[in-house]
Amino acid sequence: MKTRDKEEIYEKGLTLALSGYQLIEASLKLYLRNYFNIARYLISDQLYFGFDGKDYDNAPLGKLVSVFAKTCPDNNLVSELKAEISHRNHIAHQAALNLYRKEPLPKEQFSELSDEIENHSRNITSLLSRLNEINQQLKSRFE
Repeated sequence: MKTRDKEEIYEKGLTLALSGYQLIEASLKLYLRNYFNIARYLISDQLYFGFDGKDYDNAPLGKLVSVFAKTCPDNNLVSELKAEISHRNHIAHQAALNLYRKEPLPKEQFSELSDEIENHSRNITSLLSRLNEINQQLKSRFE
């Protein structure tokens, strides 16, 4: 495979991974918005509840996962999301920079980064599916 073809595949994989992380953030924001709305509804006549999902509209992934951890009973999902934070930062900052290097990366480094992006893309897909399930479970109790 030509170097340019590999670079295009790398760029597409990187773009998909970064988009996946954006979708994870959006899913967490949706969950928190729903969770806080439900909590406010359930306790509003007994206790003031000032938390609002809008408070997290611009929050980074780490903050979203931190708040999500306090509202989600699935400890495995929370642990996996926490583990992805550093990978997301690495992909966003280091892997993306490689697209703009004057000199191409050595083959070994390029291959390692490509494999890392591919592996995390699978993790992202799994996390998105599980976040969708937990969002559906939360909403279904109150629809």
